[in-house]
Amino acid sequence: FFKTREGEFSLRVMGKSYEEIAAAGGGIRNSVRVFRQASFDELSELTYQRIRRFLEYGTTTIEAKSGYGLSLEDELKSLRILKKVAELLPITIVPTFLGAHEVPDEYQRDREKYVDLIINEMIPRVAEEKLAEFCDVFCEKDVFTVAQSERILLAAKDHGLQPKLHADELFYTGGAELAAKVGAISADHLLKISAEGIRSMADAGVVPVLLPGTTFFLGKSGYAPARQMIDAGMPVA
Repeated sequence: FFKTREGEFSLRVMGKSYEEIAAAGGGIRNSVRVFRQASFDELSELTYQRIRRFLEYGTTTIEAKSGYGLSLEDELKSLRILKKVAELLPITIVPTFLGAHEVPDEYQRDREKYVDLIINEMIPRVAEEKLAEFCDVFCEKDVFTVAQSERILLAAKDHGLQPKLHADELFYTGGAELAAKVGAISADHLLKISAEGIRSMADAGVVPVLLPGTTFFLGKSGYAPARQMIDAGMPVA
């Protein structure tokens, strides 16, 4: 990303939810608009400095995702920057394509067209240039449906990218069950996961990645059911 979104913090203090801010054009879509205005060189320098800080604190491997470009050109720009920085620093960067992070402003009235863009143009180019190892999708109410997420992740698998997804974070959608169905390597968040979702992921060997810091920041009252996952034999990360 290019700039932080502390300008939205006053809205959070006033009690506005993540969903309300996003519906008003804030959140991810706000970051997308700013990212698109930044040049390759500006973003490269900023990314270099951020990743160098990781290295200074002893981190030797990180996952880094795209997801703030949401156009063919800008998603490729994001991943190419990661590739460039990885060549400049003694750190392992594991790149993930997250073109399905949100539906950008220009596709809000034709969301299926954006899904088609991801499947038919973005994923093939990312795979052709070997810019990512994984493909992630934000499977969530008012973002990408389970059916759309499945289409994207299966297309990614066909092009050699390993699937993973944001699942059942704000609302229960069946994202955990989808993670099991497509053979995802992991599923993140999982605040609203069902008992069936836990069983499905456990049986399929999908790793649950829990992010309590995100839960706290969003002001949610309940955390992901880590104990139930552990009792089901899942390797909680």
